[in-house]
Amino acid sequence: VEVLGDSGMSNFIEGDYIKYYVRLASLDKDVNYKVTQYQTSTLGQDGSQIADSYDYLNDTIFVAENMDDLIFFLNQVLENGDFQNFIIILGMEFNCEDNCSTDLDEFNVISFNKIRHTTIS
Repeated sequence: VEVLGDSGMSNFIEGDYIKYYVRLASLDKDVNYKVTQYQTSTLGQDGSQIADSYDYLNDTIFVAENMDDLIFFLNQVLENGDFQNFIIILGMEFNCEDNCSTDLDEFNVISFNKIRHTTIS
């Protein structure tokens, strides 16, 4: 996995990353909104051998970027459903840039291990 700041990188545009996201959707998934996202920037940098780089992501907190938007999104997915139920979608988007003809980007284990929903008042 190559990221900005890796040593020996000459053929580099945006690098490799994982974008984690949370979406809310109506039951039929016709209406859905991205509530928040997090994109890695130093995941695997130089094989995790330098300071402030990592090959893991522990206890990352996802918080809605804007509370007014979150209220709007919830209203929309509920209004376009049965007014009681909606779907929470946890997702990951992978970007694996080919930096050379032999570039092999390998992610050994990528998962959501624990999910906790917390209400903040």
